[in-house]
Amino acid sequence: YQRRVRVDREARSTLIEADPTFGMLRDPLMKLYHLMRSLEYRSPRGREVALNNMLSRIGVQALRSPSVFNFYLPEYQPAGPVDDAGLVSPQSQILTSPLIIGFLNGATSLVDNGLTSCNDGFGVSQSRSGCTPDGELSYTPPPNATSSQIVDELNLLLTSRRLNDTTRNYFIKEYEMSLNTTRSNTTALKTLIKLFLSSIEFHTTNLNIPKNETRKPPSSIRSQGRKFKAIIVVFESGGCDSYNKIIPHSRCAGKDLYAEYQSVRQGAAINNTLLLPVNVPPGSQPCEVFGIHPAMKRQQELYNQGEQLFLVNVGALVEPTTKAGYNSRTNKLPPSLFAHNIMQRSIQNLHAQNANAEGVLGRIFETLSEDKNPYKSAMFSFSGRVKMVQGKVPVDMISSSNGVTRFRLYSSMKNAFGNLTEYTSSSVFGETYADGVSNSLRNTEYLGGLIQNTTLSTNFTTSSFNQQMRMTARLIKAISKETDVERATFFTERGGYDTHATFDLSPMFSDVDSGLGSFASEMKAQGLWDDVVVVSISDFARTLYSNGQGTDHGWGGHHIVAGGKVRGGQILGKYPLNLTDSSDLSLGRGRFIPTLPFESFWNGIAEWFGVPQDKMSFVLPNRDNFNSTYLFSKDVLFRP
Repeated sequence: YQRRVRVDREARSTLIEADPTFGMLRDPLMKLYHLMRSLEYRSPRGREVALNNMLSRIGVQALRSPSVFNFYLPEYQPAGPVDDAGLVSPQSQILTSPLIIGFLNGATSLVDNGLTSCNDGFGVSQSRSGCTPDGELSYTPPPNATSSQIVDELNLLLTSRRLNDTTRNYFIKEYEMSLNTTRSNTTALKTLIKLFLSSIEFHTTNLNIPKNETRKPPSSIRSQGRKFKAIIVVFESGGCDSYNKIIPHSRCAGKDLYAEYQSVRQGAAINNTLLLPVNVPPGSQPCEVFGIHPAMKRQQELYNQGEQLFLVNVGALVEPTTKAGYNSRTNKLPPSLFAHNIMQRSIQNLHAQNANAEGVLGRIFETLSEDKNPYKSAMFSFSGRVKMVQGKVPVDMISSSNGVTRFRLYSSMKNAFGNLTEYTSSSVFGETYADGVSNSLRNTEYLGGLIQNTTLSTNFTTSSFNQQMRMTARLIKAISKETDVERATFFTERGGYDTHATFDLSPMFSDVDSGLGSFASEMKAQGLWDDVVVVSISDFARTLYSNGQGTDHGWGGHHIVAGGKVRGGQILGKYPLNLTDSSDLSLGRGRFIPTLPFESFWNGIAEWFGVPQDKMSFVLPNRDNFNSTYLFSKDVLFRP
């Protein structure tokens, strides 16, 4: 009995792979499984395959999806060839420097050492040394096979025979050179396998057909020696319950607003005696004393020192919105209100009605780089390819746990990568990967060397967010002192805010508070606190009314702006006068319509950063929908 499977005509066609728009980037975990199965991974001890911390190292881990939206979004469209072709590439969302280098480090360690934790390997340490492998790749070429036959067999096993002739001949030559130099079949074979892991064809699913065009590194802008400034974005992902971040306390006009807060919030309410009181300018808010969450002591200090302000009832808007306009749909609204992924996109591109719009930081940097007196700039993200940093200006992506991740075999393999990525590719996905790996190798070597001897005078905790702030402080010290960068931005992230099943915000608030406090202390030690601004954002706030165990998705919420030149000690915007569902702002269950757009503070921050007035509508496309009462200028947010 024979079983036959008839494969779809598209899968059988060799022509389809030559289509530049066909195929995709391969999932990194699938690539690892493919490598282990094709090259016959064996464990002499019969151990199950145990892989260590793959989510932070390659972006994907079995049974560890970071959210309900999986590891990457189906609609993700990176700038460059994919966007130009009108395609999507979900896997490109995790094509970041830390994850590219993390895969290369782990995969080459598997080839060299077997599955072990040694030398950046993917294995789980089973011994004190950590270098005893659980298993190894047991593939051996057929007896008496020639160099070309070995390359061809690996071409079949690892790239489905997609290597172009130039790459194939290069691999044969390198294999023979290693064989002649080392006199070791095993060493030469490992060298060859590592070359395959470096090839564009291993990481994509269509043919890599090189163009007659050499790859050029991104052009650099010459500094004009202007004062260094930096924006640090703190993304509180998941929807921060910010109505417990800043709370009415006492000396309220007309009624006891804290009592109303306590009645509405019920189990989510924080006892008045635990709040950290702060004064607001008389007459500016419904109460003259507000309370900060008890886990935010450092921020109370910054507020009292006049270095932090609060913005209240801020949210994603297209235009000013009322309850009547919302109910009748006569107001233009952001799409899919209360959905994490869409609201995150809306608050980061600030052009809610355009899903393909670049990020607000991307547009700020595009404007600064194209100015008649362009700024030399640097943009960093600890959260990979988030919408906010998307644009025409390259972004350096930093690991939130490991900082700048460098390729372990860079010195021995840089020439190979140079040869394999020397020419641009006609393949949309091949070029996306080649450009990503080329930039990642170059940038991580540069940044790693730049900061390796950079020390700080302030201690940070070991949490992921604190380490992001620590790395931000190190990078600021390095680029402001040792390079001539004039403008920089840093996108940081702290998760855990989707609190459907808890009222306890202390773990998140205390973590951000300590990170921000340590960062402020370090910036003061560096003499740069006046030259940076820290701003918080979140998907949305939470419902004021409890679901019994926690709170659900809201809309308008409260945020901070902090820095040495920030006009702190005040609350901007208008705190709601009525927290019940009878309020003209409540859509039910304490889900409040924002009275300020995110454009309100980005307007002044962009101006402070150097964006000229005639470019402000490009940076903030919906800005013209709001009059001046909704927008804060540089002079409102910052002291001279």
